[in-house]
Amino acid sequence: MYYGDMAVHGKNRHLQLLFQAENKRGAYKIWAAKIRRNIYYHG
Repeated sequence: MYYGDMAVHGKNRHLQLLFQAENKRGAYKIWAAKIRRNIYYHG
């Protein structure tokens, strides 16, 4: 089994992307929201 902070599954419910978020100095909530939104819309 794989563990990560966010997993993306395809239409066939197979795992397509798995990644782990790490602390980034100076990262803002808006930046994190944009990354999440881009993964959702374009992923």
